[in-house]
Amino acid sequence: MASFRERMDRMVTHTDTPMGRIFNLTIITAIVLSAFHVIVESIPRFHGIFFPFELFVTALFSVELALRMYVAKRPLDYILSPAGIIDILAILPSLITGIPGMGSVRMVRILRLVRILRLFRLARFSREAEQLGEALLQSMYKIIIFFICISILIVFLGTVMYVIEGEEHGFTSITQGIYWAVITVTTVGYGDIVPMTAVGRLVSGVTMIIGYSIITVPTGIITVTVAKEPSPAKDTSQVGSGWGQCPCCKTYFYKEIEEKEENP
Repeated sequence: MASFRERMDRMVTHTDTPMGRIFNLTIITAIVLSAFHVIVESIPRFHGIFFPFELFVTALFSVELALRMYVAKRPLDYILSPAGIIDILAILPSLITGIPGMGSVRMVRILRLVRILRLFRLARFSREAEQLGEALLQSMYKIIIFFICISILIVFLGTVMYVIEGEEHGFTSITQGIYWAVITVTTVGYGDIVPMTAVGRLVSGVTMIIGYSIITVPTGIITVTVAKEPSPAKDTSQVGSGWGQCPCCKTYFYKEIEEKEENP
């Protein structure tokens, strides 16, 4: 018979059991409702109305945190992991709300931001999100090198535009030119600072084309890494020799049915 800790571990960390599904669904629902509550609470007339719900959600997340620490082989490693830090931040706002000096407008906004971080906890309930996170980590070096190159390019284009346009056209410093290069490469284009000379507009057009082109680079890096990730293998230890698997959809079927269809 499984111990209490083993049963709690199956409920908290496994979704292939009825209790595990109920537990995870409860936490997911609480996360989504909590984020919705933070958004609505930012409207002045709704401020404070959902405080009892916030206390309930905080208590629920506190119980979940305690359970995850209880079933973890190394609780300290879990607390220091990204998932553990987000779990702690999820309950932190309600715990420090009552501390004197924490009721300022700026502090309230910071606490709302921390509460919104609870949405990141949804990633642990999705295998696809985990794969994307692993792909980002594996591609981090290439992405960092790519962004360093883009930063150098932006500084160069901003300096070129400052030299071409000058102060009379709004490019009062190289930093203004860099600002223009950032919003142009990212194809945002606020329109608050624009080139007026023919050469400046030519450089602007080239910069926009570069901006459209570089979007595909990090996307391609991550896509290739994700494609290399092995698909989650289905446990076939309980599958007998009479079973086969469709090569397209990976659905398991009994070979006897296939044989009857081939030989009526």
